[in-house]
Amino acid sequence: MNRTQLITQLQGLNDELDQLLKSLGDHSHETLNKPPKEGAWSAMQVLHHIKLAEYYSYKYCEKKLSFKPQLSKVGWQENLRGKLVKWYLQLPFKVQAPKNMSGDALPPESQLAELESEWKEQRKALQQFFEDLPEEYVNKAVYKHPMGGRLSFAGMLDFYEAHFRRHQRQIWRTIG
Repeated sequence: MNRTQLITQLQGLNDELDQLLKSLGDHSHETLNKPPKEGAWSAMQVLHHIKLAEYYSYKYCEKKLSFKPQLSKVGWQENLRGKLVKWYLQLPFKVQAPKNMSGDALPPESQLAELESEWKEQRKALQQFFEDLPEEYVNKAVYKHPMGGRLSFAGMLDFYEAHFRRHQRQIWRTIG
């Protein structure tokens, strides 16, 4: 894996995000902000959750690399853990989200256009991070997933993809 491949992988995620946001633009503000039942997340809250998970993942890596750490090269164990995380996210089990990405961290109401703008800026910052990433860190176990442990940047983007797709299904169930 190299920086160019990371950026290409990120572009694929950006394309999926664009498609989802475009489709959601056909729905009313009320529909997007209405939880399906008491205590459940609205479609907008699900979107905020995904955006926050990506934000905290990226910021963790940015901070970790600011210390110029000695990191291990990604091997078969990290690749296996990354695949297990992706597989687990495809299962119908409910997972307790971290507090900084759920509950009070999710606004009760928000505007789709504002969230879209913020998320796209966040993704641009991640792309710039990858463009500036020293090649020596591309295949190192930098990212720390709460369940999967240390993963590479490609593993982090694989998590983004699986997490996004899991919650995309939840969004469509939520808005009917």
